[in-house]
Amino acid sequence: MNLLTAAAILAIVHLVSGAAFIRLPARERTLRFLVSFSAGTLLAMSLVHLLPESALHTGGGSGLAVLAGFFALWALEHLVGRHEHVDDVHKHGEHEPATGLSVLASLVLILHGFIDGLALAAFEHHEGWALTALLGLAAHAPAMMLALVTLLRLAGMATGPMLGVIAVTSFTIPAGALAANGGPFSHLAGNIAWFEAAVGGALIYLSTHHLLPAVEHNKRDRLALYAAALAGAVLAVLLAGLHGGEGHHH
Repeated sequence: MNLLTAAAILAIVHLVSGAAFIRLPARERTLRFLVSFSAGTLLAMSLVHLLPESALHTGGGSGLAVLAGFFALWALEHLVGRHEHVDDVHKHGEHEPATGLSVLASLVLILHGFIDGLALAAFEHHEGWALTALLGLAAHAPAMMLALVTLLRLAGMATGPMLGVIAVTSFTIPAGALAANGGPFSHLAGNIAWFEAAVGGALIYLSTHHLLPAVEHNKRDRLALYAAALAGAVLAVLLAGLHGGEGHHH
């Protein structure tokens, strides 16, 4: 299997996952559970997978990149739109325009897709890379796309624009693979760890400032929301173990 075929398969997995999650019920109570589950997934993904791996391959210097990702997103949020929390969910209609939160979520997870493409390219010359790399990266695609769709719904984005964001996010994977495959940006594949650290910091911001508050605003379902967040975290830990087992991009 060549690099572009693997990248195309990975893009299709992300695209199909995202399109499927758009069809989930968008009722307020259902959305709160999805928000809570996504919070646990993104937070654990950053703390258990992205940050330890980036620290391992940067000699511990990735902390600066984590801070850069966190504070860059914080600053960007106040430039692109009003600050918005999960307790505003009930205020959004299906066809209201996208807000700053949708822009933030889109940017972070589009960058994550690009990094997945870089990872494929970096791992291409390892023996037996195709199946192991593809399985490792595809395994977390549904969790990441569920988080993206949830964030976009939370921001009030309509279905059409959501599909557009999902498509762009999906096809940044082959874009990343092409960019790192002998092109003018081929040096990026050697710096994935720094990008991972920055994305990890950004995901911590999204989960702690926009998603984890979901468990604080509904007393009736509080325990169930805690359980949903824990389930998302456990899933991310299991997926991180799969990444570790296949070696990811090193």
